[in-house]
Amino acid sequence: MLKDSLPDVLYLQMDNCARENKNRYLLAFMCYLVECGIFRKVKISFLMVGHTHEDVDQVFSRFSHWLSKYATLTLPKLMAAFKKCYTPAPTSVRTSSIFNIAEWSTPFINSIKKPLLPPSV
Repeated sequence: MLKDSLPDVLYLQMDNCARENKNRYLLAFMCYLVECGIFRKVKISFLMVGHTHEDVDQVFSRFSHWLSKYATLTLPKLMAAFKKCYTPAPTSVRTSSIFNIAEWSTPFINSIKKPLLPPSV
């Protein structure tokens, strides 16, 4: 959808959660994006623990507040509500597929093992 307008470098700033953001599946997917030529480079940085209140957190806070006041019983109404909850209006994209990157990438990821120590003398 946005391939022609993507930058050369993807900058990812994520919260400091090892389970979701510091794992081999995320790193493998970032490597895949570079290998396929979608990005020339990917730079990943992590927010300091306890300092994750970024712009996106504010958007979803306002969205949650909006949803507590108004009923959204269909997906089109939910997407419309998302646009109304914040200024400037955030963009939502409806997807028809979700891929299991972990399952897909597992056969291609090298296992990480502790290096063998030389025998003691």
